[in-house]
Amino acid sequence: MLSHDWQQLEVLKNRSRTLRTRFHAASREQTRNFALLDRLRAELAETQAEHDELLERISRELATPA
Repeated sequence: MLSHDWQQLEVLKNRSRTLRTRFHAASREQTRNFALLDRLRAELAETQAEHDELLERISRELATPA
């Protein structure tokens, strides 16, 4: 179970990195697409929340004696 969680954590980390890159690229555009920026911001917040939740779950599992 933990190995799957670690893999999922890595996926979420990569997704956050990609979303941040896309957000910064979109915000540098001459003609800013504010709908796109809002969507990327929301996706980034959702991904970060999933990451934090998964990290807490992994921490709890590691703290629980077998």
